[in-house]
Amino acid sequence: MLEHIGRYIFKERIGVGGQATVYLAEDPELHRDVAVKVMHQMASEETAYLDTLREEA
Repeated sequence: MLEHIGRYIFKERIGVGGQATVYLAEDPELHRDVAVKVMHQMASEETAYLDTLREEA
């Protein structure tokens, strides 16, 4: 399991799908738990999918 990305400290994996894994993480700057979605390599290379993801964000 990943330990951290940027300021987010991962606590546990809470979901896995075909395109990403979701982790419960701590945000030390906001002093609260957050969900962090980490895209699988294959999904992160699909331009149409990335466009859709940006629109949702």
